Amino acid sequence: MKKSLVILCGVLLVFGVMGNANATLEVIGTASYLGINYNLIYEDDQGLVWLDYTKGYAFWGNQVTWAAGLNGAGVLTYNLNPGISVSWVGDWRLPSTDPSVAYYAGYGYSGPDQTGKYSYAGGYNMTNSEMGYLYYESLMNKAFQATDGTYPQPGWGLTNTAPFNNLKTDRYYWSGTEFFLDGTPPYIGGWLFGFEGGVQGYGTKSYDCYALAVRSGDVSFAPVPEPIDIDIKPGSCPNSINLGSKGVVPVAVLTTEVFDASTVDPSTVKFAGASPVRWTMEDVNGDGDVDLLFHFKTQELNLTEDNTEATLTGFTYGGQPIEGTDSVRIVPTK
Repeated sequence: MKKSLVILCGVLLVFGVMGNANATLEVIGTASYLGINYNLIYEDDQGLVWLDYTKGYAFWGNQVTWAAGLNGAGVLTYNLNPGISVSWVGDWRLPSTDPSVAYYAGYGYSGPDQTGKYSYAGGYNMTNSEMGYLYYESLMNKAFQATDGTYPQPGWGLTNTAPFNNLKTDRYYWSGTEFFLDGTPPYIGGWLFGFEGGVQGYGTKSYDCYALAVRSGDVSFAPVPEPIDIDIKPGSCPNSINLGSKGVVPVAVLTTEVFDASTVDPSTVKFAGASPVRWTMEDVNGDGDVDLLFHFKTQELNLTEDNTEATLTGFTYGGQPIEGTDSVRIVPTK
């Protein structure tokens, strides 16, 4: 196996370029590691979050320990994009390989048969590893050797990398899955993947390879509210609200160059937790555009004497959340 590993690495060392992203990959935020921010990339098809950082090459055991160490308190500091939430499943680890759908040994390129299994253990056109799936399916790259045996096939290599910035092509990456020849322990090595030509291999654990960290997670994408302009008590300054009043507070959603107030669904609107008792379409500020004027019962407002701002929320008829804030002056109740 050592000889075949050297041959495959020789293929990997040719060259590498960078290209476009596939729609199944999305940057959901960053993680600060060793004082530098690296992208967190969600791969929807596999339900994985990738840390876009390549760990310098080292033995298999060292890389396994490195990935596990990312789970320590304060090692990674997360900064998720607005509207993103992650429910983590498991810990940070090296990417896995599923050898159960491949033959226990041998080199090939023909891809899976009709049952989804491979007649070889290492080679090209294999997606039975998380890195292989990333390379072929999510990034949509081509193998050095085509399924019909042609090599080099046109357009082969890591031509599509985005949104990744730190994938390397000059040597293999370790998988966290161990390799064994006869299907039973003891394990003699680890699985490998090379991003230059999309080749899967295996080798002894003493071989120096790069490492990526990955973590399973359920990612939710909540729509980010569109900021809108509102005017509490139009024509009044300051916007005084007497919480002891039994009247109503007018609040206008203003039409601007970038937002049409008529698109707001009044049934979804809340102001300081209260629903409107009535609304009308009229030009509130005299700019010639029709605005949406709401009235809210003062007694229903969730405000205290400490509040200096109040917020209106809601949705457009198209389902886009909206949010606008204006200043208030709370008049103490007697």
